Amino acid sequence: MPALVTIGIPTRNRREYVMRAITSVLAQSYPQIEVVVADNASTDDTVACVRAIDDVRLRLIEHSENIGMVANFNATLNASSGRFFVMLSDDDYLAPDAIETLIGAFEPPTDGMRGDEVGVSWTPSTIVDSVGVTQWTSRVGPPRESGFDFIEGSFRDGRGPRFCGVMVRSDDARIVGGYQARHGPPCDVGNWAQIALRYPFVVCTRRSLAFYTIHSSSETNVTTSSTWKRSGEAITQDLLDQLRRDGRERELARMKISGKALIGDLLIAGLSQSAGQRGWLWNTAVEVIRARKYLFTIRVACRFWQNFWKLKKLIVGRIRSNSSAR
Repeated sequence: MPALVTIGIPTRNRREYVMRAITSVLAQSYPQIEVVVADNASTDDTVACVRAIDDVRLRLIEHSENIGMVANFNATLNASSGRFFVMLSDDDYLAPDAIETLIGAFEPPTDGMRGDEVGVSWTPSTIVDSVGVTQWTSRVGPPRESGFDFIEGSFRDGRGPRFCGVMVRSDDARIVGGYQARHGPPCDVGNWAQIALRYPFVVCTRRSLAFYTIHSSSETNVTTSSTWKRSGEAITQDLLDQLRRDGRERELARMKISGKALIGDLLIAGLSQSAGQRGWLWNTAVEVIRARKYLFTIRVACRFWQNFWKLKKLIVGRIRSNSSAR
C-alpha cells in the first residue's frame, strides 16, 4: 500500500488563498494523502469555509488565540500521521502530480540509490503574483547530490527550495526539532537543511511542481533585516554544530562561507518582497546599512546584478497593483 503523505497547511486570515491551496492538494494524483489545516485564530471566515469542505482526508485544527507563525507550523507537523510530510504555506499551491512525483525519490531502488538513503525530495517553484500570473521559475538542482552539496548549492548558488516544494520524512522533521522559533521566518530552511545533513542523497525534480506566491501581506514584508540576520546566523550555527558532532571537519569552513551567503540572500529576499511599497527605497537603504557586513560583498553584488530583472518585475507589479486598488 502506498505510504501516507501529510500536507500541512498553516493559515491565518487568508480564506481565498487557503481554499486554493486545499483545492490543489485534494486534487493530487497520489492516492494516500491527508491534509492538516491549522487555523491560527483567524478573524475572517476562513474556518467556516474550511469546515464546509466535505472530504475525509481533511482535518482542521482551530486555535482560539494567535500562537505565532512558527508554533502554528509545528501544529501541523505534530498532528501529522503520514510517513512523509510537506509543509504548504496557505498562499501557495501544488501541481496535480506534485506529491506523486516527490515521493518517487524515496522508492527503492532508483539510479543507484536506496530509498532510505534519500533525506529530501524537492522541486523548483514557479513564482507567481497575487493573481497567479507567473513571474519566473526558481533554479533547478542536480537530479541527485549529497546532502551537504544540496545545502551549499541552495545557500551559495541560488537554488530554489521553498516551503511548498520540499518533502521529508515526518519523523526526521520532528527529530531535528521541528520548525524552530529561533530560525524565524525561514524556519523551513533550518528544518530541511538539518535533515539533508543526515542523509547521503537529496533528489530534485526537473520540472516545477509547486507555485510560490509573492504578495504584499507576506510575512517577509513585515520582517526587519535584523530578524533575517538573526535567523540566518541561528540556522548556520546549528548546521556547524551538527557537522562538528559528526566529525565532518573538512566541511566546516565551507559551511561558514555558505552561511554568510544564506544571510545575504535572506536579506535580499526580504527587502525585495516589499518592493514598490510606500517608503520602500528609504527603508531599504536603512536596512542595507544595518546589514552591510553581509550585503557589501562581491558575491551579493553579482547576485543582485544577475537578478535585477526580478526586482524590476516586482516593483512594476506592485505599482500596478497599488494603482488598480485606488
